[in-house]
Amino acid sequence: MEMAILDFEREWWRHAGAKDREVSQRWGISASEYDHLLAAVAVRPEAMAYDPLTVRRIRRRLVPPSSRRFGSS
Repeated sequence: MEMAILDFEREWWRHAGAKDREVSQRWGISASEYDHLLAAVAVRPEAMAYDPLTVRRIRRRLVPPSSRRFGSS
C-alpha cells in the first residue's frame, strides 16, 4: 500500500475529480489521515529509493525538518 500511495501522489492530478474524493474512494480514509500516512511513508528509506522526486516534494510539504534527516539516505 505504501508504494501505491507514492504512485498516487505522483500522478493524482491526472485523475478526474478532487484529490480528497479520490483518496476516500481508493483507501476509505479522510484527507487528513492520508496526509499523516503520506508523511509517515516519506521518512522511510524504501520510499526514497522507490521515488526520490516525489518523496522530496512530500517531505518539503508535510514532514517537519527534524524528521527529514531520520531515514534519509
